This record gives sequence, structure tokens and C-alpha cells, in this order.
Amino acid sequence: MYEGDAPPPPDGSIGSLYDAQTNFAVVPGTTRVYLYLESVPGVNGSGGLFLSNDNGQNWTSLNGSTPGGSYKNEGCLKYRAGFLYLAMKNNGVYQGTIQSNGNVSWTFTLWGFSGATQIDVAEGNPNKIVVSGKIGNEYLQRTYYSINGGTTWTPLFYFTIGIRSIKIDPQQNSKVWLATSGQGVVTFDRLGTADNPEPWIVSENTTVNYHVYHDRDIIVQNGATLTIDGSAGGTIFFEMGPNRTITVEEGGRIVCENVTFGGPLGNWYGIQLSNTLACSFTNCTFNNAATPIVIDNHCNSAYSVYQKAITNCIFTLPNLNGATCVSAYEVANLNIHSNTFSLPDNESVNGIYIENTVGSPGAGPGGAPPALAIQYNSFSNGGTQISINCLSAGLTNFQINGNTFNKTNGSTTTVGMIANTIAGNFKQNIFTYNTFDKNLELLNCNLKVYGNKLKGDANVNMDMNVNSTAQLAPVITPDGSYVWYGGGNQLEMANPNFTTAGNVTFTEGCTLLGDRGRNCFTLQYTQENFHIAGTVQCTGFEPYYVRNNYWNTSVPLVSILCGGSPMTIDYSPTNYCPLEEEFDNITTGYQVTDLGNGVYDTVIITSTPGGSGYASGNEDKVLYANALTKKSARNYAGAITDLKNLLSTQDSSKLLLPALDELFINYKFSDSIRNQNTTNMLFGELKSFIEARMQQHSSKQA
Repeated sequence: MYEGDAPPPPDGSIGSLYDAQTNFAVVPGTTRVYLYLESVPGVNGSGGLFLSNDNGQNWTSLNGSTPGGSYKNEGCLKYRAGFLYLAMKNNGVYQGTIQSNGNVSWTFTLWGFSGATQIDVAEGNPNKIVVSGKIGNEYLQRTYYSINGGTTWTPLFYFTIGIRSIKIDPQQNSKVWLATSGQGVVTFDRLGTADNPEPWIVSENTTVNYHVYHDRDIIVQNGATLTIDGSAGGTIFFEMGPNRTITVEEGGRIVCENVTFGGPLGNWYGIQLSNTLACSFTNCTFNNAATPIVIDNHCNSAYSVYQKAITNCIFTLPNLNGATCVSAYEVANLNIHSNTFSLPDNESVNGIYIENTVGSPGAGPGGAPPALAIQYNSFSNGGTQISINCLSAGLTNFQINGNTFNKTNGSTTTVGMIANTIAGNFKQNIFTYNTFDKNLELLNCNLKVYGNKLKGDANVNMDMNVNSTAQLAPVITPDGSYVWYGGGNQLEMANPNFTTAGNVTFTEGCTLLGDRGRNCFTLQYTQENFHIAGTVQCTGFEPYYVRNNYWNTSVPLVSILCGGSPMTIDYSPTNYCPLEEEFDNITTGYQVTDLGNGVYDTVIITSTPGGSGYASGNEDKVLYANALTKKSARNYAGAITDLKNLLSTQDSSKLLLPALDELFINYKFSDSIRNQNTTNMLFGELKSFIEARMQQHSSKQA
């Protein structure tokens, strides 16, 4: 290892030249060489740091300037850009400044290493450092790297112990060679670099089933599938560098199972899907990404119908304004199921954001429209936990059920869930005693609301605006059966501020269907608060029916205005809050609807105690009930006929708005072929019908 025929004896008493590891550090352009020798166990004075100013012909011991009193442990010496770097097994990492005479003054680095055995610093980039060592009180060594001169460190999870030598590629400092005990020499080419390395292009089906760190972007191209799978040996860590992104391009696909995603150095940009094939994330954890999953289909893209499934995942967001766990644009087939969304105490951090401009697709194979389902998820803190903003002319169909919303801190300026222009089911969701300003806000929606528990500490449990319909009641068939599309909700409001608030509030143009709903309305404070407060369009002298519901006051605090005057309330209260389990005693059947892709909706059917169906004069309710039942059975043509009949003959019905919404939805679901000619024909027919009804109404008004 020495120059010349034989190694000359170094100056100083070292006892033996034998060493398990020998390190040279050559100062480029000079004859100066530094040598670091590990000491020999049991040999006093052996090992240490030596200097040669004549290319190794003669040596001088520098042990008098040892950092920490001794540097004879197992270690590694490197020279870069005017400095020596010394890693020592029991002493950490030191940086040495070379003086004019060759002596070295050492400074202990503030990098946190309590011990280290290998180090390398990139040539031409001293901010890139790789160290094998222990930080703090770690029991085992790991291999870390830094791209900012040691300010922050990231572990290379795939390689922890057994590193015998480290060399950063001098030509491409995003690559490092690791010589190991038992694993050979391994090339790791995903290190960060100041020159923004080329992305890793996945152009064919590729599987990753081991711990890995990438400090470059990853792009999955058309026709390729990237599978990241930790199911065989337990969860794997898939780490991304700061500001890095996994992008799945049009026609590509990603499948992830049992993976922990993160970026220890800072925040990474998450996984972005653009017009992809079916993708899934199962049993995954997402850490430190401002936008862990972004689904972005182009308007009217054929790829929007490919399912995106996110199941049993955990999302932990950084405290960054605007951070959102799942963002989805132009999606027609989405299943977000049984996930945990842990949000920081920041009003501008959100759980799920969905934005569509094209509405629900037509029926898929077998007549079932693809499901847009948000089910059995748990949300905590943050700002708005679910935000759905559909900007299409018609309603987008959703299944939202079994979710838990929890917010125990922060201000009361946010909404638990806000939805714009959606239809479908809102069932068995739980809002704990939250500090949201509103638990649920609906704008231009038509939802069946069943079996939910909405409990709030602030102002409103459910707020309806812009021609929204909320069905908190069953429909009653002509034979007297109750079909429980809505009802059985528990709404409890605790607003001690003595400001006007309500369990349910709605503006003119909205429709609240709560008659015979078996809902429970509770106010902990009654001053200035209402069970229900709203304004309706005047359609006659019929009272406002909210029968067979429970109120915790002797007379329900219900304020319904018609033309500025209060309406008569027919409430016929129940004496206690009925439990959902009580349906078991009167259930006569179930209506099960396949919503596609393994998503089903089950509706309870019960008998009517002591009575039959609607009496004469309730034809609108009969037609509406028949239409909903036929839609669930996918008899869209039959439902359209009943809804047209209702809209043509029942001008003063309170069901006109929900019937019009349902008519549009049934036309949409009838479009099973989904070519432009069929779509034009169906909606041309709907347009003609609506124009004729408008003309009919104008004639009657004249």
C-alpha cells in the first residue's frame, strides 16, 4: 500500500504496522499524503494519524493533535476541497483544517453522530456527504446522507449495517458505491444532487419489494405498471427526497400495498395520477407530503371511469397551508374506504377534495353506474375534512357512509363536510361534539340522509342552501311499507353562545323532507336556538309536517316561514329518541342496490303500524316513492315515467325539486352506451319535456 519497494518506518513509536483498515488522503497537486491507521488491540501507542510530505517516503506522527484525545478507533479518512474528514467508531465525525505546515486543527462536526466508521464527501460538491454511523443513542449503525453540508440527514433504509467502504461517484454525485460485508458492492443511484438528476423512468412493468430511498422524480409511462409491494415480508419504506414526485402518466398504472411513504428530509410532493388506468393503494402510510395523492383526469377523459381505490391507509400531513390528503379532479370511479386522516391543527389543511365538471357517468356494465364512494373513514382536526365541488349542470352521484368526523381544537370557522351539486346517499356518518361552524353544508344537492349522528358545539349541524333537498324520512309505498332512504338521524346541538343557531337550517328554494322520519332533535341550550329553521315557497295552506320525530322540548322549536309568516307545524312527537336497533322488530325486508365495483347500498323496509299507504290526495308522494324504488331496481325507464307524471300533474307539490333532480339522475343512469349520439338523444328528450312543463306552468300562471 506504500509507494516504493518497502514501507519505511514512520517517525514515532507505533509498535506495529498491521491494521484491519488503512486510509490514505492525498492532497491533489501536492506531495502531501495523510495516513490513518486503526490501532492494534493490546499494543500501546499503535495506530493513529500520520503525515508524509514526499508522497509517502517519510512519515510523521500527528497524534499530538488528536481530536477528542485519541483517534485510533476503527474509522475512515477523506480529503475534499481543503479539508480532512475523519469518521471514528466511538467519537463521531470531525472536520480538519490543514495548516501550512501540514498539521491539522480539528473541529467536531455538529451533525449529531456519536460514532461513525465510514464517510465520503462528493468531489466538487462538499455539501453532499454520506456517513455510516450512529446518531445520538442509536444502538445500530445506519447509513445516512446529506445534501446540505450536514444540516439535515436522511437514512438510506435499505442498507443499515455492514458498510465497509463508501465512494460517491465523482462523475455523477447522485450515485454512491457501498462496499458491504456479505452483500458485495452495491450501487445506489437515487441520492440528491444540486444539479437535479434525471428522473427514474418506469417504461415496463416493475416491482419494488424492498426499502428504498429516491431523491429524484419517478415517472411511470403509458403501458407500464409500478408495483410497490411490502406484503411478503411486512411493510417496506419507500422514501422520497424533498420536492420529489411520483407521476403516473396517461395509460400508466401504480399498485401499492403495505408501503410507508415519506420524505425524512422534508416535504415531498406525493403521487400524481394523470389519466391513468386503475390504480390502488392498500394498507399504506403517507408521511410528510403536502399532497400525498392527486388524481387528475382531463375533462371528458375516457380514463375517468378507471377505478382509483384507496383502502386502509393512514395519512399524516405536515403543517402546511393548503395541504390536502387526497385531491381528485374529474373522477367517475373512486372508492376511498376505511382510511385514517390525521390532520394538524391548521384550518387550511384538508382531508379529501373532489372537483368534477362533467357529472356522473352513465350506467356501467350490468346497469350499475361506477361508484363515487367515501366510506368508513376517520378524520381528525384540520380544516374542512371532506370538500366536494361538482360544477356540472347535473348532479354527481355519491355514496358517503360510515365516516367519523372529529375536530376538538381550533377555531369554529370551518365546515366538517361541504358538498356542491351532488346526489346520492349520506348514511350512518358520525360527527362527534365538534368545533366546526357547520358539521354539514349542502349547496344544490339532493341527498338521502339516513342513520347519521350529528353532534356539534358551534352553530349548525346541517345547513342547506341553493335549492338543496335533504330527505330525512322514508317513502311510503301504496301498500303501506316504509322504505327508509332517509330518517333515523340524531341531531344534537350544543351552542352556549346564545346566538341564533339550529340543528337544521335552510334557505328558500330548499326542501327538507322530515315527515315520519323517526329523527331525534336535541338542543342543549334553547335560547336563540332552533331544532329546524328555514324558509319555504308558499304552495297553499297545508301545514308543515314533521310528524313522528323526537324533540327534547315539550314543543319543537321549529321556525318555518312562508312569505315572511310562520307556518303551522304538525309535529305529532314521539316520546323518546328511537334507537336504530328497534327497526329490527318491524323490518319486513331489505332493498339492496349494487352501486358497482363492490359497493352496495342497503335500505331497510318496515311495516306501517296500524295503517296502509298514503290516503287520497297524496299522489305526488306515491309517484315519488315508486320512482325511487324503480331506480334502485335499475328500472330507470319506469322511474322516469313516474317522475314525469309527478312533474306534469302535481304543480303544487313540495316534491317538485327533488323529483326534477331524480329525473336528471335517471336519464344519466339510462345512458349505458355512452356514445355522443345516444347522449344527445336522451337529453334532447329531457330538454323537450322540461320546456313543455315550463310552458304548461306559464299558461296556468296566465
